[in-house]
Amino acid sequence: MTHPNSNLLRVATSGDYPPFTMTTSSGYHGFDIDLTQLIAAKLGKGVEFRGFSWSEFSALEQICAQPELPSDLAFDVIVSGITVTSERRKFGLFTRPYLRNRAVVLGPKSVPRPVDLTESKLTLGVNHGGYLEGLARRSFPTMNILTTRDNLNLATLIDNGADCIMTDSLEAATILRHGQLDLWAELARHDIAIYMPKVLIQLCAEIDAILHTMLRDGTLVNIAKRHGIIESLLPQL
Repeated sequence: MTHPNSNLLRVATSGDYPPFTMTTSSGYHGFDIDLTQLIAAKLGKGVEFRGFSWSEFSALEQICAQPELPSDLAFDVIVSGITVTSERRKFGLFTRPYLRNRAVVLGPKSVPRPVDLTESKLTLGVNHGGYLEGLARRSFPTMNILTTRDNLNLATLIDNGADCIMTDSLEAATILRHGQLDLWAELARHDIAIYMPKVLIQLCAEIDAILHTMLRDGTLVNIAKRHGIIESLLPQL
């Protein structure tokens, strides 16, 4: 089943999660933005980006789970470095993974790294409403969890009540370049894929085929290099 609006691929994205998706006065930019623009072109469609906040993600999951597409559906796919989880599969469809990532904890260089974070009483900052918040609460049950609804402000939580922050290895590379923080811990690896309503089986299959071709012909590698992502984080054929 495909959505009646067949001339556009409508992409929901947060715009606050570099290098996947960022927003400026000129629009959306990032790895996921370039990727979905190319996918739309391969599908013979235009592309339209629509913003969402991470606090709305659970509502988007409920929309994805509906047995019929609502007439006012505002998106066809969701991208923003979306982590593949078994819980999210209960609600929507994932394409084949196009990147592999890893959760990490960053802390100030000026502070000694704790020996065992799992028993720490520190305050951990993390983006609100996403996979990483759930992982933080499961992995560090004794920590105080401080969340932000604006992922672009994640690093500033260090100066506003957090002792350390959790992010992923790709976003961490950008944060670490500023020089104030250091890698404290590496956690679970996870796959990243495009997410969409369960009924869009045909669209998911079409995008899967395009992603396979992009991986085989080097297109994904080229997009990754453009955004400073190392080739080893791409899945293998």
